[in-house]
Amino acid sequence: MAAQQGGADSTGAGFVAKTEEHLESHEVYDLLGGLLKKLIIHQPPGDEIIQFLIDELQKKPGACVIIMGPPGIQKSAIAKLVSEGLSLPHINCGALLKSKFGSTIAAGEYVGDDDVWKLVSGELKKNDSWVLSGFPRTRVQARLMQSNTCLPDKFILLHSYKNEANIHGVEQVKEHLYWRNIFGTVELFENVVCQLPCDAAVPEMAKIIERVVSLRAFSNAPLRPMRACIVGPVGAGRSTQSELLARAYGAVHVDVEALLLEQQEHYNMSRQDYVPVEEVSNEELCKIVGQRLRQADCLRKGWILDGFPKTLEQARFLRSSNFTPSRVVHLTVEEAVSLQRLSGRMVDPVTGHVYYAAPAAVAVRQRLVKAKADQPEKVKSRFQEHVENAENVLNEFSWIKTTIRGNAPAPSVCEQIMDFFERPLPRETTQQETGK
Repeated sequence: MAAQQGGADSTGAGFVAKTEEHLESHEVYDLLGGLLKKLIIHQPPGDEIIQFLIDELQKKPGACVIIMGPPGIQKSAIAKLVSEGLSLPHINCGALLKSKFGSTIAAGEYVGDDDVWKLVSGELKKNDSWVLSGFPRTRVQARLMQSNTCLPDKFILLHSYKNEANIHGVEQVKEHLYWRNIFGTVELFENVVCQLPCDAAVPEMAKIIERVVSLRAFSNAPLRPMRACIVGPVGAGRSTQSELLARAYGAVHVDVEALLLEQQEHYNMSRQDYVPVEEVSNEELCKIVGQRLRQADCLRKGWILDGFPKTLEQARFLRSSNFTPSRVVHLTVEEAVSLQRLSGRMVDPVTGHVYYAAPAAVAVRQRLVKAKADQPEKVKSRFQEHVENAENVLNEFSWIKTTIRGNAPAPSVCEQIMDFFERPLPRETTQQETGK
């Protein structure tokens, strides 16, 4: 009887695990969460709930996006391009104010928060999805949005660092008003805020925001932040690509080597004696990675996981822990390239900073050392270990993986990865083709 009971429990546990994996990989959790959010916002009568849910499932995917930033960064122009790229209406608060309260603004008078909200809310009510620029500018306006259940899916906060010495007169007043109010405003939307440096031309910034929003034409699940794994042998350029991708998609760069180094430094290990990821147990690595992916910034913004999983056990950990990525990229280079790239990598034992080229400071240059993990024989061993494990890891994610050569210049490799990220996979197009 005990054996039979044990078998039943084992079967039951297996069924639960498979069910959870199916729900996670098909984004059912996201879909149900989005429907629940809409139920709370719209609160349909009890006898209309089922029809309400059916209607919501049949709607095309959309998004409610706020774009804010300091004066003078062309946020309205950026928002207009974003709205065109996502096929969403653009609601320009500044333009609305000028059309309704032009004389008031010209006289230097203040338009009250309630009046601004009435003007903006009238436009918001006309559309289920939108791109809104220039609102909310104050905490009061933000609370008016919340109290009227007008909640954004993404709040894009653009940063631009200016020399205050070059800002004068009215522009200086606008700048000060913005910084006085923005932190209290953003605080109310902290779960959906994504901060981006506005350091590119308007068209490029618009493209970056479109990627951050991640509106998918082939899914009626709500927006899901980017979740991607970049794997490959040592020296393949994983960290370089992960940094570029994290910026492009507004995601968190989760560098497994950096996490491990941080933990080892906690135990007073020197950067020179750093223990490479390949020599750390699966159990310890999974614990470290799991803790990081559960943190709020990863949950809100998504993540680019750099250098994980490296083994089949680690790959299965991601799937069983509801961390199934949406894309897996395998970067490949020859062993000779790996050796050549790491041959020049040196470490400052004082600061722990890694250098790939000689620093300008003579004192720093003279104290640089090579980490034990970067010695040629160690690199060969790490490279071979990746080769032995790569196939099993990739087979766990066969429907969402691709292999890209890492020998090309970094921008070219990044373009190939982004093309893979943004190209719908067969599973993602099935829903549209079947009408489900």
